[in-house]
Amino acid sequence: MPKEIRNIYDINEGDVVEFFVDEEKIIIRKYKTQTCIFCKSTERLTYFREQFVCFSCVENVTKPLQQRRGRATDTLERLIEAMERHPGASQKQLAQLIGVSQGRVSQLMKQMA
Repeated sequence: MPKEIRNIYDINEGDVVEFFVDEEKIIIRKYKTQTCIFCKSTERLTYFREQFVCFSCVENVTKPLQQRRGRATDTLERLIEAMERHPGASQKQLAQLIGVSQGRVSQLMKQMA
């Protein structure tokens, strides 16, 4: 394989490549082992965006997102409580009361509508 093509596709001398035949085309690509791209595990893999990821790493990635959703719910509850206690407060004042930005208060109010 010409060096120029290997450089474009990040294929070095000695790298294992795969060959596929698709109708009238021959496809050559760098061989991807079936290991997690994060921890190199070979167990309980799923395929995502042309990469293998193990379920343990998926859980590690999604757990913080779930925690953020919980915090959003807490923030929304604090906003509702502040609005009940201070019905005439502006978004800026509500933001100061619950410790978030005025923009975040605006987003939460749009969600409530």
